[in-house]
Amino acid sequence: MSTDRNNRSHRPKGLPQGVAGTFEPGTGAGPDPDVRPPEPPDRIELMELERLARTMPAPAPGDIAWRFGEHTIPQQAIDMRYGRDDIRLQRLVILTHADEDTRRMLAVHMHDHDWIRSHATPLFKDRACVIIPRPDPWETTGTNPPADAMPDTRPVWPHPVDTDLIAEDCAAHLDIRRSYTPTRVSRTGNETHVECVDDTTHARRSYRTESNIAHLPDGACIEQAADERWHVVHDDPPLPPPTPRRQAARTRRHAPA
Repeated sequence: MSTDRNNRSHRPKGLPQGVAGTFEPGTGAGPDPDVRPPEPPDRIELMELERLARTMPAPAPGDIAWRFGEHTIPQQAIDMRYGRDDIRLQRLVILTHADEDTRRMLAVHMHDHDWIRSHATPLFKDRACVIIPRPDPWETTGTNPPADAMPDTRPVWPHPVDTDLIAEDCAAHLDIRRSYTPTRVSRTGNETHVECVDDTTHARRSYRTESNIAHLPDGACIEQAADERWHVVHDDPPLPPPTPRRQAARTRRHAPA
């Protein structure tokens, strides 16, 4: 690097700034920070995916969508372009959600499927693949919340309910690998009907069991409301057995003449 009479360094003439050879060599070890790796070609893939997404309705609250930078892509577009497991989709996940070092290595491992899958899989849940959140009913422009956000006026179930135990029973009956939030429990005869929500997909599930997991009497139905308390939906006690007097009257009425 040349210097002037005031001992100031100057770039050689004819080389614009940013071109290799115009920087003074660094003193530290490791790769030169001024040398940038080649850019992965998946930027074009992202533009094509965004163009496809614009032809479809935007994801609604509760729908599954994919986030690539500032782009939100509906699941329908992903299914149409990639299917279940496509290496291009996983490269996009790394390109938009991985740290800088991993993105730099992506240019080297563009066709190493095992490397791409191992680095993309941890980025799927809660980062690349998301569920569009539902709006908070209390965040409205008016002073009053909507009608469905008003406090639940149904009577509170007076007996203790072990919600965690019911949630464990849901996983045991539906899928032990997932977690569930119970929402409604009813008891009819010798069967308990449990309704719940999958904590991951927010899908509603239900099942029947002979176990009286909530210790409900026959005819009772309870529901967990937004206030996290169990409220009575209905509490229809079973019909009492006929008394001896009623039974005797019925016998006399049907006795042969």
